[in-house]
Amino acid sequence: MDSLASAPVGVGANRSLPPFLREWSLENSQLTSCAVHDHLALIYDNQEEQLDIIVPFLRLGMERGEKSVFIVDDTNPKAVIAAMERHGVNVDAARARGALAIVTKYDAYLKNGDFDPDWMIGFLAEAVEDAKKQGFHAVRASGEMTWALGPAGDANNRLIEYECKLNRFFPGYDMGGICQYNRRRFRPETLMHVIHTHPRLVFRGQVCENPYYIPAEIFQGLSGGMEDPVRQLLESMAENTRLRHQLTLEKEALRRSEKLAAAGRMAATIAHEINNPLEAIINLWYLLKQENLSSEGRAYLDAMGGELNRVSHIARQTFEFYRFDGTASPVDLAQVTEEAVELFSRRVEAQGIEIEVRHRAKASIWGLDGELRQLFTNLMVNALEAGAGKIRIRISQSREWRKRARRGVRVVVADDGSGIPPAIAAKAFEPFFSTKKEKGTGLGLWVSQGIVQKHEGSIRMRTSTRPGRSGTTFSIFLPTE
Repeated sequence: MDSLASAPVGVGANRSLPPFLREWSLENSQLTSCAVHDHLALIYDNQEEQLDIIVPFLRLGMERGEKSVFIVDDTNPKAVIAAMERHGVNVDAARARGALAIVTKYDAYLKNGDFDPDWMIGFLAEAVEDAKKQGFHAVRASGEMTWALGPAGDANNRLIEYECKLNRFFPGYDMGGICQYNRRRFRPETLMHVIHTHPRLVFRGQVCENPYYIPAEIFQGLSGGMEDPVRQLLESMAENTRLRHQLTLEKEALRRSEKLAAAGRMAATIAHEINNPLEAIINLWYLLKQENLSSEGRAYLDAMGGELNRVSHIARQTFEFYRFDGTASPVDLAQVTEEAVELFSRRVEAQGIEIEVRHRAKASIWGLDGELRQLFTNLMVNALEAGAGKIRIRISQSREWRKRARRGVRVVVADDGSGIPPAIAAKAFEPFFSTKKEKGTGLGLWVSQGIVQKHEGSIRMRTSTRPGRSGTTFSIFLPTE
């Protein structure tokens, strides 16, 4: 029978593989995060799953100059040895060098015929001391816990007491380990206690940080000094919640990024295809200008030319998905707003919609007039599609909400449309989110927000769906300094 003491093996973080280890790729890279002082539990369903975790875990310890110990119970030692050989371990050589010990429960947990948690902790402390004398810098152990199902184990009491004591033992000794639990052998009540007493768990091949871990002082209900452990438990719960929320946000951001990248490629392709027919329309517009038209027809043609220029400009810049650079210049926001309103003049006249624009002061900023016109056009489209009967636009000098010393211009666009339900309003500025089904792209407000941010401004939205008082108001601040 193997003992825990034997001949030394070389130590060193950057050494080459010991002679009893062959080159082998660690498939489960998560195991590399398991280190000295770690206390884990493996919950497995079958022997194949069990050995595919424990054997690489112990081999990793041998690679790092640690002594590895496997305490077997249900598993036949021959199966362990065969798995070791498959994973590149020369078992006979490793045993001869003292780097590996395969022992039974009668050499460890039940050495005295009955299980005593305190004796077992002392046994592990001596094993660490002996291993260091032999030249190993730590011990890495893993034991099957099915011995606790027998009369000597008392799984619901002494076993859990032992697990709690291991949580205090490992941090102070150069030892780490995985306790092995067969999910088909242990009662769910016992496994719940196992989950609560291990800081990290291994399940279905995944090494998991355990959000359900309870410090031993709290789990065992020890008297005295409870206030601080309880506070730590609550803080840990809050931190786990924060990390999960952060992970959710990061996943959502990645999803949006991938979606935007795909949309950007599609937009660039569409823009390329649009250019040819667009050039043909511009040529026809140029030829039409040579004709003798009425004054009203000439006005419509001029308006058409302005819009063709804007469409051409947008198509050219779509390659950068509305994130394009341009030459900034002084922009009269009152004029830009009036031009945006003029685009809808025939539609609002036919539908009896009232648009009221008021300029309270000179409203000139430094920016890109084409983008700003697009901004106000988008907001007008939203208002009209929401069924607005009246749209009010106010332009005035103002200060920023958060930086009162920052001067600028505020543009307020308010309508009496149907409003936006609260659950939808929270996502209004997200790309590709639309309530218009096949009629909308979900990019209008996202693009508008991007234009405002590009001009170092800010945009806020208030909305209501209350009958008789419904509507949406956008308040935009654009700095002048």
